[in-house]
Amino acid sequence: MKNNKILLLTTLAILAIFAIASFTLKKEPKVAVTRIPQEQLVKFHSPSLGNANAKVTIVEFLDPECESCAAFYPTVKGLLSEYPDKVRFVVRYMLYHGNSKLAALATEAAGKQGKYWEMQAQLFHQTDWTHQEDPQTKKFEEIANGMGLDVKKFQEDMKDPGTIANIEADFQEGPTIGVKGTPTIFVNGRKLDELSYSSLKGLIEDELKAN
Repeated sequence: MKNNKILLLTTLAILAIFAIASFTLKKEPKVAVTRIPQEQLVKFHSPSLGNANAKVTIVEFLDPECESCAAFYPTVKGLLSEYPDKVRFVVRYMLYHGNSKLAALATEAAGKQGKYWEMQAQLFHQTDWTHQEDPQTKKFEEIANGMGLDVKKFQEDMKDPGTIANIEADFQEGPTIGVKGTPTIFVNGRKLDELSYSSLKGLIEDELKAN
C-alpha cells in the first residue's frame, strides 16, 4: 500500500514537471517593438496639431501632391477627433512630385498667418493643381486670397529660406528612419504597416493602454 502511494506521488510529480515544461515551451517569447526615437521624428519646425502633452503622437511624412495622402487625410483627422487631448498630430514632408515643394511652402506660408491646417485641407481637396507641368504658384495665391490671407505676405513667406531649409531637411532625414514613400506614419515611434482606419486605431489604442 505504502509503495503504491509513493508510486502515485512520483507519477503526479513527473506529470506536473511535464506540464510546467510544456507550458514554458509553448509560451511565445516577447518580441521587442521597434521604435524610432521621438527626437528623430518631431523637430522644432514640425507643424503640430493637438495637445502637446498627449500620450500618443502621430507623425506623418506626407506629400501635398500625393493622392494616397489626400485619400488617407480624412482617416487621420477623424481619429484625432475621436481622441481629443489624447493624440497629437505632427507633419513632416517627403516631396516627390513637380509642385510638391511649392505646395508645402504654400501650406507653411499660410501657417504664418494662422491657417496652416486650413490650407492643408484646401490643397488635399482641390486637386486641379496636382500633376501639372507648370509651377502652380498662381493657383496657391488664388487659394490664399480665397481664404482671406494677406497675399503679399503669403508670397514673401513662400520664399523664406528657413522654411525651405526645414522642408529639405525632412526630405534628407526621412530615408534614414525608414521612410520610402508617402504617406508614412509613425505612432509613438512605431511604424504603421497598413494604411487603414483599423490599423491606425489599433496602434493608438495599444499606445494609450501602454501609457
